[in-house]
Amino acid sequence: MVWGAVLVSPVGCDVMTADSEARGKFKRVTIGMSEEGVRDMLGNPYKEYSKDNAPSDYYIHGYEYEERSIGNWVLIYIKGDVICYVYINGAGKVEHTFVGGS
Repeated sequence: MVWGAVLVSPVGCDVMTADSEARGKFKRVTIGMSEEGVRDMLGNPYKEYSKDNAPSDYYIHGYEYEERSIGNWVLIYIKGDVICYVYINGAGKVEHTFVGGS
């Protein structure tokens, strides 16, 4: 009799855990939070644009996004398969966020 084996890769579990942790951290960014508070919590963004220097298609290809004009400033964070757009108003406060996947 031949018995089969099922192999489970711990790498896949680590990626899912890391993505879940990133999504949870991104979801803790709240409307009204200061830009400084966001940077303290999430670190340096992958990209950042002001409304004056952003390309017309500033979204990161390969990731979900929500079509939105930049009111003042946007910080874009990527951790694994999760992306977060944090929109900052003229007073330096979060006015909108979007969290998506790849």
